[in-house]
Amino acid sequence: MRVMFVVSDYGGHYSPMVPLGWALQAAGHEVRLVCGPAHTAVAEFTGLPVESHGTDVDTVTQARLGAWLAAKSGAPQAPGLPLLDPFTGAQLADPDDFDWPAHEAQYTARVATAGRDRARGVVGVARRWRPDLVVYDLFSPEGLLAAELTGVPSLCQLWGPTGTDETGFGDALPSPDIPREVRERLGIDPETDLLTGVIDPCPEALAPPSRASRLPMRYVPYNGPGGAAGAPPAPSARPRVCLIWSHSLTEIFGPASFAVPDVVRACADLDVELVLALNEGDAAALGPVPDVVRVLRNFPAHALLPTCSAVVHHGGAGCLMTAMAAGVPQLALPLGPVLGSMAERLAGTGSGLVLPGGTATVESIRGALVTLLGDPGRSRAARSLAEANAARPAPSQLVPDLVRLAAGRSVRPATSVTQS
Repeated sequence: MRVMFVVSDYGGHYSPMVPLGWALQAAGHEVRLVCGPAHTAVAEFTGLPVESHGTDVDTVTQARLGAWLAAKSGAPQAPGLPLLDPFTGAQLADPDDFDWPAHEAQYTARVATAGRDRARGVVGVARRWRPDLVVYDLFSPEGLLAAELTGVPSLCQLWGPTGTDETGFGDALPSPDIPREVRERLGIDPETDLLTGVIDPCPEALAPPSRASRLPMRYVPYNGPGGAAGAPPAPSARPRVCLIWSHSLTEIFGPASFAVPDVVRACADLDVELVLALNEGDAAALGPVPDVVRVLRNFPAHALLPTCSAVVHHGGAGCLMTAMAAGVPQLALPLGPVLGSMAERLAGTGSGLVLPGGTATVESIRGALVTLLGDPGRSRAARSLAEANAARPAPSQLVPDLVRLAAGRSVRPATSVTQS
């Protein structure tokens, strides 16, 4: 069997697919991961065969523009933080200081061209390589298009607690579907619901809304390449707090969104051991830290988190799901509606807390950590969530289901979760 994985220009979206790709290869099946040119080198670290096609989307500009549009509509994505010019990154004193009409036609045409280029590239791979199954992420409807045009089944793989049928996000999350005008141009029935199944890595307590049948899968962390040398020893008598942050947030929301110094100050008066898991750029931006704070650069989070009593992060799916699998209570400081929604779903399980990233202060972060570390119920809820994840089918156990699906046979009784 041949399985083609299609991913968007948001690099972390292929991470949950990697263990499934490994499982398929180990079972003797062929795998191909198709991504944009800018992500080829990083994707190749997975060990899966990679092809890149199309024109890259500038995801930073896209995200800044989404933030500007939200602010212009009166619903800012990150209250408390200055707004940035979507193209230059310069700070705006007022949303009206950015002249969107002067850029709109050229920008939308460029994005449309990039979308067509990527779709043609993905469809071209499918027609040439002839996969038996296509797996794509929420931001990659070109994978669904390739499957439909080549007549093979497809599945949307979720990256975490963000579903196919979210509400309240505005334009922050496109539907994993083929636009009606594209369907009509290509002769695809515009009324048929092509979204028939999702691979869901979330325990039921975290399950996001989707109308599609679900294949439940255990979340197995893949945090990218990184050395584990110099790993911290087992925690001492003091609880260990880990901080993980996303460098892309600084590009999207500006330097004021870099909450790492505030977390360091919040922990200064607590009897904890603080470990910062950062990339090289963020470690450099942070500057000197107290001797009691340990900085790990490009360290695999899944190797660190099982030694921690709590983790602070920006609400990204990779951090949230890796900590969930490790059974660690979490404090999320999200920016934007998608990260905020995932963090709120986690908090709803009792295993985490949420502070809006744009307005969180040293005092509020310290208070949340005191609550998180001092409440045994949070730790029990986190362990329960990890146990629920461990009880789900491993990626290797999904392989027979995928073989049956590719052969046109049913796999499991259909289920759906549609609540918000």
